[in-house]
Amino acid sequence: MMSIVVVVGPQGCGKAKNVRALQAHYGCRLLLDGVDDWRQARPAPGTLILSNESPPAAWATMNRAIVIQHGDAMAAIARSVRGSSKRSRIGQQP
Repeated sequence: MMSIVVVVGPQGCGKAKNVRALQAHYGCRLLLDGVDDWRQARPAPGTLILSNESPPAAWATMNRAIVIQHGDAMAAIARSVRGSSKRSRIGQQP
């Protein structure tokens, strides 16, 4: 089952700028940008949510959401890119 991923960060930090990389990394097909009323949010599995505020813990638990800070999400993407480039060089002649 696909997860709901909530990426949290202040306005202007690059959430929307990096949306394609975030969706690809976390396997999300749907997007909700700017959620500010968590009581009204009813995302489907496979949704990436961009927000300035973290959802309440109860909301995240009930929706089985992964909540991650924007900087941590971008670091995870960078690690996966570095890891895949290292794997592609294995066995190549120097």
